[in-house]
Amino acid sequence: MPEMPDWKSLVEERLRTLRCETPAEPDLTAELAQHLEDYYRELCSGGASEEEAYQRTLSELDDVYPLRAEVERSNRMAKYDAVPAGDARPGNLFEDFCRDLGYGGRAIRKSPLFTLAAVLCLGMGIGANTTVFTIINTLLLHPLPASDPSRLVVLYDAQASRRTQQWSQPGLAYANLQDYMAGQKCFRSVAAFTWPQVLTLAGTNGPERMFGELVSGQYFDTLGLTPALGRFFLPSEAREPGSAPVAVMSYGAWQARYGGARDILGRTLELNNIAFKVIGVAPKDFLGVSAVFGPDVWLPATMSERLSPAEFRSALSDRAKPLFRGVARLGDGFSIGRAQASLEPLAAALAREYPESNEGLGISVRPITDELFMTAGGASGLTLASAVLLLVVMLVLGIACSNVANLLLARAESRRHEIGLRLAIGASRGRLIRQLLTESALLSVVSCIAGVGLGYVGCRFLWSFVPTQYIHNMVTPKFDGGVLAFAVLVSLATVALFGLAPALRASRTDVVAALKEETAAAGRSRRALSLTNALVVGQVGFSLLCLTTAALFFHALERAYTVDPGFQTSHLALVIMSPAQAGYDPGRVKEFYRVTREHIQSLPGVESVAWASGMQMRKMSAAAHGVRWGSGKPLT
Repeated sequence: MPEMPDWKSLVEERLRTLRCETPAEPDLTAELAQHLEDYYRELCSGGASEEEAYQRTLSELDDVYPLRAEVERSNRMAKYDAVPAGDARPGNLFEDFCRDLGYGGRAIRKSPLFTLAAVLCLGMGIGANTTVFTIINTLLLHPLPASDPSRLVVLYDAQASRRTQQWSQPGLAYANLQDYMAGQKCFRSVAAFTWPQVLTLAGTNGPERMFGELVSGQYFDTLGLTPALGRFFLPSEAREPGSAPVAVMSYGAWQARYGGARDILGRTLELNNIAFKVIGVAPKDFLGVSAVFGPDVWLPATMSERLSPAEFRSALSDRAKPLFRGVARLGDGFSIGRAQASLEPLAAALAREYPESNEGLGISVRPITDELFMTAGGASGLTLASAVLLLVVMLVLGIACSNVANLLLARAESRRHEIGLRLAIGASRGRLIRQLLTESALLSVVSCIAGVGLGYVGCRFLWSFVPTQYIHNMVTPKFDGGVLAFAVLVSLATVALFGLAPALRASRTDVVAALKEETAAAGRSRRALSLTNALVVGQVGFSLLCLTTAALFFHALERAYTVDPGFQTSHLALVIMSPAQAGYDPGRVKEFYRVTREHIQSLPGVESVAWASGMQMRKMSAAAHGVRWGSGKPLT
C-alpha cells in the first residue's frame, strides 16, 4: 500500500491564497482532501506509479476556477451549521424564534379546520371578555373626563330626607351652598348643579323633548374642562337671576341634532318659550357629573326662576328647597375628612341663623363617585355587578381554552411520529416545548384579532338597545388603548391556559414507541386519556354552571314581567306629563288636567281616564294619566 501524502496540508496551502472565510474553511478543506485521497488511491489501483499518481492528483489543484467557485459556495453557507448530536450549545434565540414562527405558520395552514375551530372558540371567549371590560373601562375606570377627578367631591345636606317628601335623593339648597362657598377655605372652587330636567324645545317639526341641567358659573372650571367649541359661562352671566339666557350644548346633542355644524355658536334654542343663545359646546364624552346619563344643554342656575316648575321657582333663595347639589375641588393638603371637619362649623352656624329651614341639618362631603354612579345603584353595586359579569365571561374563556387544549392534545397524538423523530435526532425537550408554545401563540394572536373585532361588535350590539332618542344622552363605550392592552394580556394568558399542558404532554413522547410504524396508528395512552377526561369534565362542569346561572337569570326576568301589580294592565296606556315644567301655576295645572281628561275621555275607544299627582320624574313634579280602552273594568 503506497504511503499516503498529506493532502490536507496541500489543500490548506492552496486555499490560503483564495481567502476563504473561517467558518467555511475546515469543511471545504476536509472535503477537498478526501476527494484528492480517493483519486490518488484510484490511480494507484489502476497501475499508475506513486509519482505519476501524485503528480496527476496534484494537478487537480492547478485549476483555480473550480476552487474559487467552491470557496464562494462555502462562504454562502449558514453561519450556524447543524448542531452535532449531543452538543448542548445554544443557537441564536431570535433566529430560532423566527424559524419557530415560520414553521408554526405552515403547521396551522396545513390544518385549516383545526385552526378555524380553535380561533372561533378562543375568539368568542376573548370577545366576551373584551366586551365586558369595555363596559368596565367606560363606567368604572374612566367615568368622568375631568382634570384630576380624584380631587373632586360632592356636597349634600347631611339629613336631606327630613327636608321634604318630594326628595328621594340628597340635595343642597342653593343659598346654603353660596354661604359655604363664601366661608370655606378647603376647596379651590365650588359649583352648584341640578339633575337633568325635562325641557320643551320648539322645533320646526313641532315640540321636542330636551334634557337641561342648571349649573352655576364655576361648574366647568371646577371640573377642569375645556370647551370643544366656543366658551363656557362668564361670571357676569351667572350673577343676576334671569339676566343671561345662554346655553352650553353637549357634544352628543351637537352631533346628533345638528350634525356637528360649526355655526352652532350663536344659534337660538327656544326652551320652555324662552330663547337661549348657544355660546359653546362641552367636551366629547362629558355627561355632567354622571357616568350614565347626561343632559343636552347646560343652562345658568340663575335661569331657575324661569325654567323650574312653579313650586321650585324660589329655589335660589328658599333654603327649604334643596334643588341643587354641590361639586367642589379639594385644595392642596385637604382630604375629604378635613374638608368635612372644616365645613361642620359653617353648617352649625347656618342652623342657628335659619332654624326654620336648617335646624338639625349638617353638611356631607362625599367622593365624586357617589354622584357618578347614583343612577346605577351606587359605586359598590356597580363594582359588584361588573366583577360578577367579568367572572362569568372568564369562565366562558376557561371553557374555550379547555376545548382548544383538547383539540391540541388530539393533534399532538397525530404528530407523535414527527415529535419522536425530532427527539431522536437530538432536539431537547425544552426546545420542543418552545416550538409547540410558539404555535399556540400564533393561534392566540389570530384569536386576539378576532376577539377584538367580536368585542367591538358586542359593545355596539348592547348599546343598540338604547332608545334612539336617548342615544346621545347615554354614555358611549370607550374602545381605547386600555381595552386593546387588556385583550392582548388575555390572549397571552390563554397561551398558558390551553397551550402549556398539551406541549408538556407531547414533549414526554416515548421515542422508541413513536418511531415504530404500528405505534403511529395506536390510540392514546392512559395518561393522555386522563388529562383529556379531566379537561372534558371541567368544561362540562363550567358549562353547566354558566347555563344554570343564565337560566335562573332569565327565569327571574320572566317572573318580574308576570308579577301581578294588583290591577288589570291589559288595554291600559300611561302618559306622563309635567305642565308645571312649562311654567303653569297651580291653578292652571288643575285646569289643564281637567280639560285634558275630558278631551281624552271623548276619544273613540277610550273607556275611562284617571290621573294621579305626586309621581316623580327626575325629582320634578309630574302627573300620570291612566287611559283604559276596549273591554275591562274601568279605572276609578
